[in-house]
Amino acid sequence: MSAAIEFDDVHAYYGGAHVLHGVSFSICAGERVALIGRNGVGKTTVVNTMLGLARLGSGSVRVLGRQINRARPFTVARLGLGIVPQGRMIMPNLTIEENLLLGSAPRRKGRWTLEEIYRLFPILKERAHTPGTALSGGQQQMVAFGRALMGNPDCLVMDEPSEGLAPVIVDEMAAVISSVAAEGTALVLIEQNLGLVRRAVDRYYVMAKGRIAAEGRIAGADIHALHSYIAI
Repeated sequence: MSAAIEFDDVHAYYGGAHVLHGVSFSICAGERVALIGRNGVGKTTVVNTMLGLARLGSGSVRVLGRQINRARPFTVARLGLGIVPQGRMIMPNLTIEENLLLGSAPRRKGRWTLEEIYRLFPILKERAHTPGTALSGGQQQMVAFGRALMGNPDCLVMDEPSEGLAPVIVDEMAAVISSVAAEGTALVLIEQNLGLVRRAVDRYYVMAKGRIAAEGRIAGADIHALHSYIAI
């Protein structure tokens, strides 16, 4: 099976700060995989390396069959990578609908249209012309999720989607994530909420100090051991 994302001995930097130290992992097309670990261990830098926001010093990164050397956010979007960023990054001066349309990729055809996003999240249709930040945290996360789906991605990366959300909203988000992934979209879930991880993915990688420290399958995993990797 072809790889959706592949890191091979990747060293990445912000300026002179060396953040990723020989990171290697592979996520196949259609797979659901979590990347877990404490804050500051390099999880978001994995995303930023794919987007070109962190400097790739050595090693190789492949995204959906393409070698990424000088990545740019629009480059990987064209390849079929969708990003739900940490903090949601909703544009405050745009309506919900305008925020969703920002994610459109006209050259990429697929199921996800504005109407399909509204079927997935009916509250967004009700509030389509409301400013993007005049929403609850959960509704803003729906906008960020919907915006990423508007590009009809082959691989969806979600960075800390449960952050700041009430448990009932996390439960709803878990169901939506699972339904989208079940249609064949590869999923990379960067998350510290192990309850969400257990419901949404099949495999995991643990990061510590900029390296991959452990990996395995969620089924049969020792959750207490996994929790030790994220506990303060």
